[in-house]
Amino acid sequence: MPRAPLLFLATICAGAVQAQTWHGPRLGLGMATVNAGQFLAWTGLPKFGPIGGYSFDFKMNGQVSLMVEPMYVAKGSLVQAAQFRQTTRTTLHYVELPFVLKVSVNKNPQGLFLGGGLVPGYLLSGREQVTQDGQELIDRGINTENIRRTQFSICLGLGWEKGPFELEVRGTNSITPFDTVVRRQNLVIGLHATFRFRPKPKDEAPEDEEEPTEDDYYEKDGGKRK
Repeated sequence: MPRAPLLFLATICAGAVQAQTWHGPRLGLGMATVNAGQFLAWTGLPKFGPIGGYSFDFKMNGQVSLMVEPMYVAKGSLVQAAQFRQTTRTTLHYVELPFVLKVSVNKNPQGLFLGGGLVPGYLLSGREQVTQDGQELIDRGINTENIRRTQFSICLGLGWEKGPFELEVRGTNSITPFDTVVRRQNLVIGLHATFRFRPKPKDEAPEDEEEPTEDDYYEKDGGKRK
C-alpha cells in the first residue's frame, strides 16, 4: 500500500486526539455485489462481509459535522449459475477512508441524521472460488497487477444517534471501475454501529483573586473596620 495514505491517516489521528473531537470504534455488516458499470444495480446474491474501523466526528456547528472514518470493508459478489449448478464467490479486501458530511435533522444533534460523501479506497487482495454441486473447481487469488487497485466511491446514509451510540444504514457505490475491460464496479449496503467517546472539556484557567483596594479597609461612612 502507498505510504502517502498512511501518513495522511496518521496526521488525522494525531489531530483528532488533540482536538475536541468525538471518536470511537465503528463495526458493521455489509451486503456486497459487483455490477457491470451500472450505478446502484444489483447482480446475483448478496455477498456478506465484515466492516470495521474507527470514526472521527469533527463538529462544524450544532447540526453539521465531518466524519472521517478509516476502515476495512469486505466486498465482492456471489453469483449462481443454475444451468451449470455452479456458484462463483469473489472476495475483495479493501481499506477505505470515507469523508462524510453528516447533517442532523434536529437542531439538537441527536436523533435522525443524513450523511453523504466521497470514499477513497485501496484493494489489498482478492480471491475467486468456483464450486459445482459442492465440489471445488477453482480457488485462486486475484491478480492485482491487471486491475486498478485505487478506487473512488460515493456514499449516502441514513442514521440515528443517541448519546454516544450511533446506528447507520449506508450505501456505497464505486464511480471508478476496478476492471477497465469489463468496467465492473462495487456496491455495498452496510449496517454500521459506532460507540463514540466524548471529548474531555478543556480545563478553565482559575481566575486570579483580586487584591483588595485601599477603600476596602474602610466603611462606607469613612470609619475603619473593627
